[in-house]
Amino acid sequence: MPCPKLLLLDLDGTVYRGEVPVPGASEAIRAVRSSGLRVLFVTNRANRSPGVVARQLRSLGIECRKAEVITSAAATASYCAKHGGRRCHIVGERGVRDAFAARGLLSVDDGPVDWVVVSLDRKFTYAKLAKASAFILGGARFVITNSDQRITIGDDILPEAGAIAASIQAVTGVEPVVIGKPSPTLFQEALRMAGCVPEEALAVGDYLGTDIAAAKAADIPSCLMLTGVSTRQDVERSTLCPDIVCEDWGELRGRLLQGHN
Repeated sequence: MPCPKLLLLDLDGTVYRGEVPVPGASEAIRAVRSSGLRVLFVTNRANRSPGVVARQLRSLGIECRKAEVITSAAATASYCAKHGGRRCHIVGERGVRDAFAARGLLSVDDGPVDWVVVSLDRKFTYAKLAKASAFILGGARFVITNSDQRITIGDDILPEAGAIAASIQAVTGVEPVVIGKPSPTLFQEALRMAGCVPEEALAVGDYLGTDIAAAKAADIPSCLMLTGVSTRQDVERSTLCPDIVCEDWGELRGRLLQGHN
């Protein structure tokens, strides 16, 4: 396998499952860091800040600074800042609002509005649907942090950003720009932050439909870890072919360290 300079790591299913670390993850991440590889943690979840994610990882024995966490909220804020317009109507939780404030973008509830930004919002209402739709019909651009339809939080399976965005799309007839995986934009923002080109990175994830699809779209070499959603049988049936498939962190660690010896 090619010898990367940067690992882009998915979280749930790859680094941890719920509140439990995936076996071997912390040891492998520590070892590859020691060999000189840079590690960034990349997540579709937008409702948690990088600091919160970093604290969770440290509680699981995984070294992490908040600067090493890239959320779809941060990537969405960067996208909006890059494409012009500072006035953003946000349907989402604190993690999104904080990410936009950090980029100097304004969170507004009255017009004029440049962007309607949609993410996970566990207090989504008919009134929020009506307001967001009105802004889009009035000319605001429509962007969503991620297109996931559902999310598991604790024991609950809840509607995610994609489900909320679908209701707004149904009203407006406008298709949103998607930032999170399987769109390449989240990985592209990670590369920009790291100062790397695609061939210098390796994207590692457990799900063909998001992690590997996003890596392919961004021209980044990819590794499917069989520690979460997708299986070898899924790979055999899929047109999405990861560059490598690893049974567990022990196998990936061995491949990476062999490449650096």
